[in-house]
Amino acid sequence: MTAVSDSLATVSRRQIASCLVLIPLVALLSHWLAEDHSLWAAIKIVFATLTVGLVPGALTVVAARPGSGLTVLEFFGLAVAISLGWVQLATVISLTLHISVLTVALAWAGATAVLAAGLALRRSPEPPWLVRLDVGEALIAGSLLVLATALYLKGSPFLFADDQVHAAMVRRLAFLRHPAMDNIHYLPGLVFTYPFPGIHFLMALVSRLGDIDALFVFHKLRFFWGVAAPIFLYLIARRVFEEARLAVVVVTTAVLFVFSGSFGDGPSVSWGQLAPQSNPADVALGVLLPALLAMALYFLGADERPALRFFFLGTMTVAAVVTMVQIRSIVQFLVYLGSFVAALLLVRRDRSYLLRGTALIGGTVVIVAVYLWVHRLLVPHITAAVEAQRMELLAMARSLSLAEWLSVQWSLVPAFTPLFSGWHPIMLVVSPMLLIVFRQRILMLLVGMSLVVYLLLIRVSVLGFLYAYVTHFEILSFPVRNVGLFTYLLTGACLWVVAANVARIRRRVVALGAVVAIALFLALTWSRAPRVFASTPDLLFVPVVLAYVIAFVGLRSGSLARAGPSLVAEPPGPQWKWPFILLLGLVAVLTAVPRSSPFAIGSLHEEITELEFGYSGRAYLTPTAFVDGLRCVDPGGVELRMLRADGSSDVLKARAPSCPATRRLIRWFEETVREDALVLADPTNVYALSLFIPQHVLTGLPWRSLPGRWGGGYLRGLFPPYFQAFDGTLRKYRAQPFLNDRESIEEKTAFLSAVPVTHIAVDASQRALVAAFAHGQPDLLRQVYEDGHWLVYEVVGRVGTGGRPAGAR
Repeated sequence: MTAVSDSLATVSRRQIASCLVLIPLVALLSHWLAEDHSLWAAIKIVFATLTVGLVPGALTVVAARPGSGLTVLEFFGLAVAISLGWVQLATVISLTLHISVLTVALAWAGATAVLAAGLALRRSPEPPWLVRLDVGEALIAGSLLVLATALYLKGSPFLFADDQVHAAMVRRLAFLRHPAMDNIHYLPGLVFTYPFPGIHFLMALVSRLGDIDALFVFHKLRFFWGVAAPIFLYLIARRVFEEARLAVVVVTTAVLFVFSGSFGDGPSVSWGQLAPQSNPADVALGVLLPALLAMALYFLGADERPALRFFFLGTMTVAAVVTMVQIRSIVQFLVYLGSFVAALLLVRRDRSYLLRGTALIGGTVVIVAVYLWVHRLLVPHITAAVEAQRMELLAMARSLSLAEWLSVQWSLVPAFTPLFSGWHPIMLVVSPMLLIVFRQRILMLLVGMSLVVYLLLIRVSVLGFLYAYVTHFEILSFPVRNVGLFTYLLTGACLWVVAANVARIRRRVVALGAVVAIALFLALTWSRAPRVFASTPDLLFVPVVLAYVIAFVGLRSGSLARAGPSLVAEPPGPQWKWPFILLLGLVAVLTAVPRSSPFAIGSLHEEITELEFGYSGRAYLTPTAFVDGLRCVDPGGVELRMLRADGSSDVLKARAPSCPATRRLIRWFEETVREDALVLADPTNVYALSLFIPQHVLTGLPWRSLPGRWGGGYLRGLFPPYFQAFDGTLRKYRAQPFLNDRESIEEKTAFLSAVPVTHIAVDASQRALVAAFAHGQPDLLRQVYEDGHWLVYEVVGRVGTGGRPAGAR
């Protein structure tokens, strides 16, 4: 590095490439380190993650040299965004050509090391392309290292039903020798809703490259998501506010609020806010969507032709990733872009931004159209389910009374109340004012118009129904996620504006009193607003929408510009720093949610029960300690939520303790049983066996993971033989099939004839449920494993080719 006057240091292209060579080499060497040492485990995960999620994008940026004068955080953010595109391409290649993840991972590391070495040896261009490190970014980088450490220790939850579905797929992807679209699910022969699951594939790549347990990777990879999300927020802030100093303020505020918990684990499952969890839906909304928006904003503001080409192609690449990983997020992106173009036409007809915004919309629509065509061919059962839900939406719309049309439709916007949690309602209220204060920043039109459009979609039932009908019936579920990215962006900007205006007060005592009073007011509002707005939503929606109408009318007519600002957007001098630091510190302390903080190891939000996060408040640093630290859960109160065949809801209560798999059982399945085996396990166990073993597993997970609105018909189409048997046993005995003490030998034999189970795995407490049947049917079942905690029986009555049981190696 070479020191320069306007920054701490700069890094040359050759220096960057030299550093990039080391990362995949260390990842390859760590493949052979023992995973049961905490330091080696951390090295395995960190370097494998950087090799997969950073290095290929960094090499692309270095080779393309977009623009001049990137900062370190800009470089890191662009590198991660582009790397996600490379991961998605590898996903498609692997699942189409049936290349194992291990092969892809090793080739990936080798290729990136060679390419980095080639770039390092090439002669640097003239003038030299440099990446600079500024003082503000150095402070952010330091705080992000602390955040990454805390999130690595805390990890992501994995026992909530939806998390188990995704973690099970990561394990299976990492294990398969010939992965394909129809064999990566824990149910046999099923094509997943998203046939090219890039986030699952990324985690599987990390697992195989580091040769470390897939579930442990799913748990620990939050350190990467939690660093990427604030960096993308920083990139967005730099473009929206056109001020590096303000972008530093925005991210400093955001990271501090993550530490305090107010931007940490949200009041719902699988929502980490600015510290995203490893659930792919949370990654899509917390990392992929901000990455896409950041790339788009850089394209909108690009000055040079090479940068314009790079950022357009980069935006389209990330748009393809988002489309294939979670298509609802690409719809959200299109709403943002459409809102921006509409605002430009309404307020400020900037030809350049209009053309570029339209080009982004057109390119994204083409990508979505092509993917939808492919998706209909690959996953027809999802298309049929979505069409059925559209019909239900129409039926629901026809049945609504006038009063219901005028109220919020809870069925259309489930998980509505988190919209009023934390800082979100406060920032929605002040956002029209900030639009006026920052009216010279053209991209604030995107923020403001997107917010008002989503508020109208959420509140006006006619618009919401049309939006859901045209796109997806769940498009407005958990609506805070539609606006949350902008409330994170505006929180730091709001505190900046307050500090800038307090700094205009000449008497220091008065200024100090103003800061304390404002902090107390914000803290009081923060604590009371959720309850008030949740009980009367229109106290939020109506004033905010009216304020936006007034703001846009004023901006269009120019009356606001002529009137002159009453609030300044720029601090008058360095004296703004002390009121900002004091205000930020007071507010962070007064609005802290310790349980949601990354430092609350082993704790999640209070709405998540102990059963869904089954280990004590300790940080487990090796896979063995991690699995051994999971505790058995007493059967009292454990129940499986599910749907009957007619669509009505029911519960199946556990009759045995819920216990995790043992390390010995995991190794036995990995080393002994074929990957296409089908294992029957207890669906009421809160630890789905598919979390721990890579074979197909009948665990009842679809009942746990899919909401009731999917309906019983679609659910039972996932694997009809098992679910038909389940329905019959539930109806007759209120029990699960086979693993019960009520069915006759003939009924259990009929189950094994109808369902192609190859193995049955039971906890030792359930031995009696299978032992008597196995003793009486030695030609059908044979015990093949026991470790004192688990027993495994092999179904030997159905013989495959060569006289071998179908599930044996």
